Amino acid sequence: MAKKPTDAKRPSPQKSATKTTLRTGPRPARNSAPISKRAAPPSRTTPAEWIAEQDAAMQPLLKAARALCRKAAPHAEERVYDGWNLLAFKNPRLCCGVYPFRGAVKIAFEGGAELDDPQGLLQSTKGGMRFVLINSEDQLTAAVADLVRQACGRRHGK
Repeated sequence: MAKKPTDAKRPSPQKSATKTTLRTGPRPARNSAPISKRAAPPSRTTPAEWIAEQDAAMQPLLKAARALCRKAAPHAEERVYDGWNLLAFKNPRLCCGVYPFRGAVKIAFEGGAELDDPQGLLQSTKGGMRFVLINSEDQLTAAVADLVRQACGRRHGK
């Protein structure tokens, strides 16, 4: 007579060496957004304070990049994100960000793949993010300002 699958002996569960306790009450709330989509909390640090905290050699380039972004998108809100070491420009969502990167400064554009870039300045990362790598102040040209204007203007509904 053949045994039924339910008659087969099931292996006993392994006993844990540590004592487990049961949680009572409601489960704590979780953020349902994927980690990559969660926003880091904004800092209480001002943009000028954030720049002053950076490496002394990087400060002039960071100041120049910030000035270019502020001039190109005066309506955008500046916000420091310490966890990302980023100076963000929001309008009302993130449109671009400035941050130090290996002795240079990156100006990154959320949704930069959609920007018109006739001079081919944008470099690619995965997804729609694009960036311009700035090694000296003379690279902060009108074409970079136009990219900032496009990115922040697009988010502004223009």
